[in-house]
Amino acid sequence: MSVNVGRCLQLPESECFPEPQAKSGIAPRLQRDSLRAAYSSYRDLSRRYVTEFNKPRIRLRSIVGLVGACGVGLVVGRVMQ
Repeated sequence: MSVNVGRCLQLPESECFPEPQAKSGIAPRLQRDSLRAAYSSYRDLSRRYVTEFNKPRIRLRSIVGLVGACGVGLVVGRVMQ
């Protein structure tokens, strides 16, 4: 089964390049530099997340406050009975 290709949207010859154009080589270098920048940003962000996850979340002050609040609750509960 063959595919029918319409030629009605083809550009006129005046708007086409007559022969292959030489490449300047700028795009691969820019792409390499942008990949390096993206990777270094990723490494920096990853390092910051790891240091943030390694920080202790429950500190001694919060534990003492929680135990104190439970103690006060027990005392007030016994007095109220």
